[in-house]
Amino acid sequence: MTAEDPPAATSPGRARWCCLRLGDGVRGRHISVYYFGAFMTLGVAVGCSTLQPFLMTSLLGLGAAEQGAVGAAAKSLGEAAAALLAGGAGLLSDRLGRRAVYACSLLLAALGLGLLPLSRGLATFYALTAVSFAGTGAAAAVMVAIPGDYVFGPDRGKANGLVAVANGLGAVCVGMVSGRLPGLAASLRPFAANRAQGIFAYGALAVAAAATALTLGCGLAGRGVQRGGAAGAGALDALRAGLRLARGDRALVLACLAAAAARSDGQIAFFFSQWCVSASLRAAAAAAGLSPDAPLPPELREAAVQRGLARSTQCVGLLGLAGLLAGVVWGRLADGMDRAAALSAALLAAAVAYAALALCPDPFGAGALVAAFLVGLCQIGVVVSSQAFVQERAPAEVRGLILGVFGLCGGVGQ
Repeated sequence: MTAEDPPAATSPGRARWCCLRLGDGVRGRHISVYYFGAFMTLGVAVGCSTLQPFLMTSLLGLGAAEQGAVGAAAKSLGEAAAALLAGGAGLLSDRLGRRAVYACSLLLAALGLGLLPLSRGLATFYALTAVSFAGTGAAAAVMVAIPGDYVFGPDRGKANGLVAVANGLGAVCVGMVSGRLPGLAASLRPFAANRAQGIFAYGALAVAAAATALTLGCGLAGRGVQRGGAAGAGALDALRAGLRLARGDRALVLACLAAAAARSDGQIAFFFSQWCVSASLRAAAAAAGLSPDAPLPPELREAAVQRGLARSTQCVGLLGLAGLLAGVVWGRLADGMDRAAALSAALLAAAVAYAALALCPDPFGAGALVAAFLVGLCQIGVVVSSQAFVQERAPAEVRGLILGVFGLCGGVGQ
């Protein structure tokens, strides 16, 4: 229990939502809208990663040999932008309120996603990828701060477990649907061309992000539920307070460092997408009697990309399904035991799962599906336990700033 939480004896009179006791001024509709936002935030981020190989192959005309380097560079630039914006978004959310900053972050992501299929060169592709990643990264930084405002302290582990469930559902539903959008568009006469398919797929994601921003702007609680962090306090004062706190609390530093491992849940979706599409392109080249990195005829290339996207959506879907199943379990563990111990156990389990994935030679084998499920089960534990840990340690007046630094560390880790 943190200093700003009232004694547990007062909790019976609190409003409840599902298994959670809510904070003062928070209503069921506020937290319902919040969990919808958590569902869509990760879903949009995973959808963007899933579609990236299609964009590089079909719109930019890159071969399998080039996609690894270009995709990694775009991902690194995007994560750098997200990491830089995360701390600022957290600080702004302390000053202006979570609702406004969360909604504006998703609008920024929608702008980048809507313009991405219009890319005609690598410079534009890199810039728009950075914009979309910055938006989703800032949104994620605010998203992880909200349970600290909305939920009574002893229930925050369960609250983060439910966030993991919402994230898992978003990855399964939005992420898997996104991977099939280009194929769906190809079956419609107005979208037969590759660029039209890209506009259809990315446009659908952009509309989803913008609609979510509107829902959050109308449905989240106002700034009054944020305890501490008076609006009149200067941003520089808040930054100084956060730095003083970090120097005096090594456990908080540990929690922020753990974010470097916790944020790999976003990176793994990109990895599966790139891995599956690259393997499919190389297999198609081998079947045609060409060298692995040789350019493919357009028909073979499109078929290989669609096959790779279909496989990656299966892997990402299993990843999200596992997180959906395990999120609440890890949340209860984080509430029922020392949160540092829960974080250590989750990190150890995730290390074993990633080692199993590293031993899989082929994304189209059954072992890849098993490894994806194991990674989903264990990785979500790192996310849930690290978020519960940092929310426990961060005082209300600088919670957004601390969670922004948490997101910054996560971006550096990616």
